[in-house]
Amino acid sequence: MGTHIIRANKVQALILFLLAALLLHTFLPVIMDLITGRRSELSPENILMGICYPPLALASVALGLLSLRRLLIIGPVIEVNDYGIIDRVSVAEAGFIPWSNIAHVELITDVGNHMLALFLYDDDFIHKKLTFVQYLLLKRNLNQAEALVQIRAGDIHLPLEQLQAFIQEQISLHTYQENNVDQQEGDVYFS
Repeated sequence: MGTHIIRANKVQALILFLLAALLLHTFLPVIMDLITGRRSELSPENILMGICYPPLALASVALGLLSLRRLLIIGPVIEVNDYGIIDRVSVAEAGFIPWSNIAHVELITDVGNHMLALFLYDDDFIHKKLTFVQYLLLKRNLNQAEALVQIRAGDIHLPLEQLQAFIQEQISLHTYQENNVDQQEGDVYFS
């Protein structure tokens, strides 16, 4: 079969990065005015800005950093080979997943986000290497599906349906090969 490489979709990451920069450009001067005291009067507008703008600025920074991280990805984000899948794009960044560990794949939709969910037989190796931010993002995503590996449509340059069909074909092929090997090893020949 060889190795099939799927590259990142950088257009969406670039748009998110520019949006985050624009939002930060909007929020930061107002926050600095509030901190330095240039807007020291206690008007309802200033109180509302003091409450709302700092969390929005932090969210803009987080969005900017996540999209910048995606923009800086060099090389494939998903590799599919004879042994399994190497995932570098999902929130979990699972790394290598052998075919024998993938139970099934399913297309899911969460608030307009189309994702391909990989359901694994054993996902303990993913839980052990999650950062706190990855854990929080996954906790939010797990409301829709119990799959830790969820690949968003906007992250790759391939339709999710095509990737799903390819992965299901590989799972079936490897399941058939494993069952065939098990039957051959179990055969007893008498002479």
